[in-house]
Amino acid sequence: MLARKTNITSASTVKQIGTFNTMKFAQALLAVLMLAVVSVHSAPQECGPNEVYNECGPAYQLSCEAKHETCTVDCVAGCFCHDGYIRETAGGACIPSNECPK
Repeated sequence: MLARKTNITSASTVKQIGTFNTMKFAQALLAVLMLAVVSVHSAPQECGPNEVYNECGPAYQLSCEAKHETCTVDCVAGCFCHDGYIRETAGGACIPSNECPK
């Protein structure tokens, strides 16, 4: 009778170890997936000429068409014109601000 009880305890211990290993594997897999998502999300975007990527730039970018408009949303990620440059059109290329068509 004692031997049988020992076998049940051993089987229970093996089951607990298997569950522990499965949980550890799941935690490691989750950590790797989270790292991959963070890496993809934080990778800088390719920007055009006269632009720079910024994690926190103005939501509204000035253009030759709208030089004085402002926006109340303070921070968005994306490509922004270098200092001294302005968008030729909304969403267009960055050109020197003194080259806007009159």
